[in-house]
Amino acid sequence: MNRVNQQRTIALMLVVWMCAFAALACQGNVQNMTVNGVPKYVCPSATPRPTDIPPPPDPPTYPAAFQVTLDYMFVHPGRTMVNVQYLAQNVGTVSLVYTVVYATGGSSSSSTTLAYTGNYPGVQASYSVYLPPPGTLAYAQITIYSGLSTATFTVTAYPFPYYTTPNPPPCCLPSPIYPTPRPTFTPYSSPTPFEMVAPTAFFLEDPIYNRQPPVQLRLRMKAPIQQGMLKLIIPLFAAAAWTIEITNVGTVEYDFLGAGYTYISEMEKAGVVTPGIWPPSHYAADFLGITEQAYGPQAIQPGQTVILQVAAWIPVESRVSKVALLLNPYQSGDPGWATFTPGSGKEGMVIHWTNTLNMICRGEIAYP
Repeated sequence: MNRVNQQRTIALMLVVWMCAFAALACQGNVQNMTVNGVPKYVCPSATPRPTDIPPPPDPPTYPAAFQVTLDYMFVHPGRTMVNVQYLAQNVGTVSLVYTVVYATGGSSSSSTTLAYTGNYPGVQASYSVYLPPPGTLAYAQITIYSGLSTATFTVTAYPFPYYTTPNPPPCCLPSPIYPTPRPTFTPYSSPTPFEMVAPTAFFLEDPIYNRQPPVQLRLRMKAPIQQGMLKLIIPLFAAAAWTIEITNVGTVEYDFLGAGYTYISEMEKAGVVTPGIWPPSHYAADFLGITEQAYGPQAIQPGQTVILQVAAWIPVESRVSKVALLLNPYQSGDPGWATFTPGSGKEGMVIHWTNTLNMICRGEIAYP
């Protein structure tokens, strides 16, 4: 292909691109191009740390205790029952065995379990033992066992009625012993939200929102920013590539006007920072071997995410320190795309990213 044909081909491609660009600009309107509000990054906390909650207290200790009495130490023709009155706490199993000795000389025994106790509140109760009537009964022996001690009582049989005041039940269960209280910790106050608001330069990978409708976006500069250099004895040229994730989180279409509105805005070399404008270049992308994405204008629908990936030539042996994106080219009645020049004062809203990860605070508050 000769030089004239090459020039015609390039001119034709430019005309096609500009027509498509103009078509979007004509179809779009101010509302779909305008991003209101101020983009902001909000982290759950500037100093995330767990709340200092004291551990639960140790359980109390219930002292061992065991006491037992009989309400009566005898039976008579009008009463052949005695009540075993007991209290028990943390002494294991409490059991009862009683033996009946008959007037004829014979005997019989019975047993039962009264209670199970442990390191928890004890029991105070009574258990009724029914014995044969006098004449049949000579006497009875009642024994109550526990892990702490044993008590044995002998019940006599009176052949005639005899009345007296019953013995009172034992008293009282000892109170639990609580451990020394743990020190009380003061809970941390509610974390203070950490915010970064444009024009402050944001960090890589942080989700940035503008929440003011109608156009609502989430923006994220992906890490890392790729750099490459060609060096033959001496450095010849260098390029850098970056990727921006644009998500429409609102309810109306956003008319994004293409890669021409992002550029490298600051370079650093040997500790010296230089602001400037290093715009996207197809040849720089070819040099780095990346595939450009979202280079031309397009409408981003609600819920849609567009990945913008471009590259630019940069000074050799330099490091990209900031990347910019013109977020709102339509400003003050001017369509922006027709007159945009970075630094001209007609840029509208420009946001910047610094080429570093956020080491102050990480995380994202969910978009409402």
